[in-house]
Amino acid sequence: MVTTLLMVESSQVSAGSAWAWVIAALLLIAAEFVLPGMIIGIIGGLAGLYGLFLAAQSSMTDFALTTTALLLGVVLEFLIFRKLAPNVAKHLGLASPTSDAGAAIPSAASFADLVGREGFALTALAPGGSAEIAGRRVQASSIDGFLDKGTRVVVCETVPGGVTVRRI
Repeated sequence: MVTTLLMVESSQVSAGSAWAWVIAALLLIAAEFVLPGMIIGIIGGLAGLYGLFLAAQSSMTDFALTTTALLLGVVLEFLIFRKLAPNVAKHLGLASPTSDAGAAIPSAASFADLVGREGFALTALAPGGSAEIAGRRVQASSIDGFLDKGTRVVVCETVPGGVTVRRI
């Protein structure tokens, strides 16, 4: 009889512990969405697995309920944070720029309007340097090799970060 009571108490403690571990896992996984690194999420995943292990020792009903709760919790967290992520990213300064205005290397598309336009070399192009095209200072590379400062040029094509020019 004592062993039966101990087994009942053990199963009740196991079921309660399982829910505690699952709740801890969901909290840690939620924290993973806003904190850098993967360690907290991994610990949360391990806590969830341990909670499932404890629930399985208790009974199949507890295991099924705990598994369902854990899966639903993770899916709901994912959906909620997916919806909130752009707003959180903006407030934390993590949002990616929508233009290349502050980018280290502007895209070739930002110079597309300069193709065929004329200008002059602001510096010697050996073969790279700076040129003024249509009133804009741009990085330019010469396909004609070395060009002196002040040489008149025309834009042949755009490349990431600047334009390619040839002598007029």
